[in-house]
Amino acid sequence: MTYWGVAILGLAMSCHEVPQIPGLLCFDNPELGDSRDKFTTPYTVEQMADLHFERLKTYKDQLAQPFQLIGMSMGGMVVSVLASKYKNELPKDTQFRFLV
Repeated sequence: MTYWGVAILGLAMSCHEVPQIPGLLCFDNPELGDSRDKFTTPYTVEQMADLHFERLKTYKDQLAQPFQLIGMSMGGMVVSVLASKYKNELPKDTQFRFLV
């Protein structure tokens, strides 16, 4: 399957709480929903962005171009870090969307 985008939700939101849209991946934040990622100490937005980037890399051959990263609420902060830290490592012409 080819994915046109990834949604990263807010702090306390789970992917189970939003409608499933074909071609859109939804990544749960650490300790929420189906996420197997757990931090044993407080963590930063940058650490969350690093974790999501590692997850994105596992889909690299399935990402459409242009590709969209969509951040909702705190997920928008994570997407901001992804845009500034990993822009050159994401698919060419990645588009960044922020929903408040």
